[in-house]
Amino acid sequence: SIEMHERCIEIETPELDQKRAGWAAYPSVLLRTFMADSLIELGDLDRAETVAEDASRRAEILDHAYSRANINHVLGRLRTTQGRHAEALSLLRESWQTCLDLEMVQMYPVFAARMGEAHLATGDVDTALNILSVPERLDVPLAEHSFGWRYLFIAQGRALLAAGRLAEAHAAGERALSLAEQRGEPPQQAYATHLLGEIARASNPDDPVAAEIYFNLALESAEKCGMRALADACRHAMESSDNRNKEPSIANR
Repeated sequence: SIEMHERCIEIETPELDQKRAGWAAYPSVLLRTFMADSLIELGDLDRAETVAEDASRRAEILDHAYSRANINHVLGRLRTTQGRHAEALSLLRESWQTCLDLEMVQMYPVFAARMGEAHLATGDVDTALNILSVPERLDVPLAEHSFGWRYLFIAQGRALLAAGRLAEAHAAGERALSLAEQRGEPPQQAYATHLLGEIARASNPDDPVAAEIYFNLALESAEKCGMRALADACRHAMESSDNRNKEPSIANR
């Protein structure tokens, strides 16, 4: 993915943005948006920041709301990953309001997911759950805007898990996995199976088998897709389960 985007950037010309060829957003911004998002997956946050900031500058110069919304949701994700939660929320709230004002319905689930992730990272589970419920309350169609719902279901599952609402978390995880399978998206399948592993572990901590099955599936997908951070999270989860199994029971201590 990175190499493909690099090749596209190498051959892009001003004419690409001038004609746009049916693109809803400007191609120069979207190319860098997708590349920055991929770099986050690889754990290369410094380079992701450079690429994302370049995309953001281009969107501002072009003064194009939809292009700006696309890069801002990735910038918000990056700031959350960096632990810069206040910056993430400030950026995301502004773009969220723009999406509402301009009725960019396809972006509602995306920004709800990113804002939910940022609130969850601060430990504010209730606010995360509230914002994550907005797209469903606004009746955003799933079939027409599945691009955004893939983010939302994962974020919902994580927030519900943090709230201890395990049955609902599992349902959200299953929705995420089903959508990823329908769309043929291995990266989203990896996130969904990792989430289901975390939920299985929380639901039955004394029986790690189900969780390990999910973690192994997630690890396999993450490694194939080069998702280093998620692969590390899967390995850590399995190591934690192994260590827990090696601990003597209370009766044997």
